[in-house]
Amino acid sequence: MALLASLIIPIARAMPNMAALVGESATCVSFNTAVTRKNEVKAILSSVGSVTEVDESALDAVTAIAGNGPAYFFYLADNLITAGEKIGMDRSVAKELVAQTAYGASLLMKNSIGSGNDADVKDLIRRVACKGGTTEARSEEHTSELQSHSFIS
Repeated sequence: MALLASLIIPIARAMPNMAALVGESATCVSFNTAVTRKNEVKAILSSVGSVTEVDESALDAVTAIAGNGPAYFFYLADNLITAGEKIGMDRSVAKELVAQTAYGASLLMKNSIGSGNDADVKDLIRRVACKGGTTEARSEEHTSELQSHSFIS
């Protein structure tokens, strides 16, 4: 038993998300000190999306943000689709528009990271909202409402 207790076993702990199903997961991985082949582990994990190495202590936060994150986006998408239906849009058209809008917006956000144009998400919101327009009005109206609902308890 003492021999087993003295062994240091390499452990890589990963948290992918549902987007792994389409090769676009935001996967985080942590390693203990016994892992010597980190690049090989990352290469395997990258087959289902991006890989970010984090400290083991960050994995609970990763679960809250990346693990649960798709559900939050789906919740927003469902609300946008329902809003489209309420104003007379066919559900299938609303769903396509919301899906493409989410895809395009995510590319804008992702492309701004590390490009020298590292726009804050709030900057991207401001770029959509015209002064005195509907986006600005609704954004101000919903900001306090959204802030009152925490994504993390």
